[in-house]
Amino acid sequence: MALILISACSNVVVLKDFEVKVKIADSQEEREKGLMNVEYLPEDEGMLFLFENNDYGGFWMKDTLIPLDMIFINERDVVVDIIEAEPCTSEPCEIYSPSEKTLKVLEVNKGLSRKIGLKAGDKVIFSP
Repeated sequence: MALILISACSNVVVLKDFEVKVKIADSQEEREKGLMNVEYLPEDEGMLFLFENNDYGGFWMKDTLIPLDMIFINERDVVVDIIEAEPCTSEPCEIYSPSEKTLKVLEVNKGLSRKIGLKAGDKVIFSP
């Protein structure tokens, strides 16, 4: 059982002056697992999904226990969409897709984007 998944990572994403420590999901296996079965995620932590191709790839919340903001980010590191998603409690699970092609998706606790005033069109800064 994973309670705090991300604390050991050192990658940082900056959203409107708010720093989020992220675990990188850049392999197919890591992207498929995502934040499944995570029971708790600190406010300043998240998961960054990186893709090889700019696409409309969709996400679902199967076996995800906590509500999340899905922040879809394009090749220019600009927020395309922010979708608030609830855990899927019965199948078929809803598929969440961006309105434009994206290369990255950041998942954080639901409501964080609203709390810090993040919106579509905002620039995202990535630090190693």
